[in-house]
Amino acid sequence: MTLAISPFTMPAALAAADSIISDPAWSGNPAIWSADPANSEQVAWIKSFRRRAIIAHSISEIRRNATTSPDNHVAWLRAEGWDAQISRGEPLDIFLAATLNIVAKWRKVGIPRVEEGVDRVLLRAEAYTSRISTERHSVVEVLTQHDGFSFCFQQVDEAPTDRTALAAMALSMVSRDACEEVCLDFPMVDLRVRDDARYMIGLRSGPNIVTQAAEQLRLELNEVGGRASAAAEVAVSRGSGPRTIRIDGPFIVAINRNGAPVDEDKVVFAAYCNRSCWRRPADGRMPGSP
Repeated sequence: MTLAISPFTMPAALAAADSIISDPAWSGNPAIWSADPANSEQVAWIKSFRRRAIIAHSISEIRRNATTSPDNHVAWLRAEGWDAQISRGEPLDIFLAATLNIVAKWRKVGIPRVEEGVDRVLLRAEAYTSRISTERHSVVEVLTQHDGFSFCFQQVDEAPTDRTALAAMALSMVSRDACEEVCLDFPMVDLRVRDDARYMIGLRSGPNIVTQAAEQLRLELNEVGGRASAAAEVAVSRGSGPRTIRIDGPFIVAINRNGAPVDEDKVVFAAYCNRSCWRRPADGRMPGSP
């Protein structure tokens, strides 16, 4: 199982909706989104949404786009190097996207080689680990020519069970103090992950609701450096006034006798309407008809 996360791209994508919708009660301020209480992952996600959206705005490697045109959505993602996973929706839908693209070279090019059929890299400089570690596998931080980012590596004996576990493990890794220089020998990587991002479905802001979501993530590592890229997509069904309740199955019509003093005497007519009677009434039978 392959697993990857990009904690800032989905918040950046959803926040892009602010340019199109906002909460009227807040006079044009950012839309207020609420989570489905039954979705624990969504509840946890919404707590950090705005904070991470603000951080994403300050990261130049993250770009975002909001549009009401599915064709524009597809074209924007294609220009960013991704094939859109969300390309269709209802006429009033909003299509949101954000991408991450971090490209960084190691401080010194490593030595590539093939061992037992696996392409590997040996870095002999600018890799550091904490001097003392009680863990079986050390965390190694590799510095890059990009001052804003370094890459951390740690072998694990058990795979993370889900996105939350992966995030917790990654946070532990980047929270170490690196001080002892070491050499790092690691396999080259070309990892690609697609995720339906179902944890986003059902987020609401007034009449607006997230109906589609998807993520794509890629990690590439070789002797020269690393590249981490991601794309997050969201489709929001936009309300325009009261919501519509659509009847697509058999239904009952009851005529209420307004003002009847006893409830049992209110119904003056009732009918069960199945598909056999779904048709336009004959001309001249309805008020105002020809």
